[in-house]
This record gives sequence, C-alpha cells and structure tokens, in this order.
Amino acid sequence: MRRILVFGAALLALTFLSVSVVWAHANLLRSEPAPNAVLLTAPDEIRLWFSEPLEPDFSRITLRDANGETLELPPSQLEPSDPFQMFIEPGALTDGLYTVAWRVLSSADGHETRGSFPLTIGTAVVGAGVSTEIEDEFPVDGALI
Repeated sequence: MRRILVFGAALLALTFLSVSVVWAHANLLRSEPAPNAVLLTAPDEIRLWFSEPLEPDFSRITLRDANGETLELPPSQLEPSDPFQMFIEPGALTDGLYTVAWRVLSSADGHETRGSFPLTIGTAVVGAGVSTEIEDEFPVDGALI
C-alpha cells in the first residue's frame, strides 16, 4: 500500500511539473519606457525584460509609426550580460504615436511570444493599449541547435 501511495505522489508531482513547463513562455515583465508612456523627448533606447532567456537569432524589437509603417532602425540586440532582456536604440524620433512591437523565442521552451504597446512622444494619444500573443511553435526551417 505504501508503494502505491509513493508512486501516486510521484506521478502527481510529475504531472504538476510538466504542466508548469507547458505554461512557461517568455512573457514581457517590464519595459523602459513603460507601455503607454508619454515622453517629452525620444528615448535613447527601448529596453524589454522577459520571464525567460531569449534566443538571439529569433528575437527582435521593431518600432512602427502612427501609420503602422515599420521604421528603419539598427537591429535590436540581446543584453550581452543578461539573456532575459533586449533593447533597441531608435535614434532621433519626431513627436507622435509609435508602437513598440516584439517577437521573441524562448531558449528555455522554444515557444514564441509577441506583443506590442504604444509609446507617445509629445502630446498624449487616448485609447492606446498593450497586446500580447503566444504561439506554441516558432516556424523555422530546420532545427535549433
């Protein structure tokens, strides 16, 4: 009887452990500037922190203008000393509404997460919000090694 209880407890523990792994994704924890920030001047950088380490070759930040056009900027980078954060240096931006968008691949579980949030330089814009999506698979030709 004791063996059955030990086996059942071990099986239950494994079930909960596997469920927590399935639910794990590289979720956005915070950003600087914060989502919905209204800034007087353009930031020197936009930095995002995630809940899991990121795969550098398949993770990026982009910036779109008020018309939805992606701006030509230097590529985003992972922080060399911390694979949980990445940043982009947007350079000179004019006043207006921008959308910070990210698409990241967790190196811990291989799942893609993407989302976006508004950022205003100059006058505030009403009605903007934060958006996040999770995909179970990252479409890649070949395997990640």
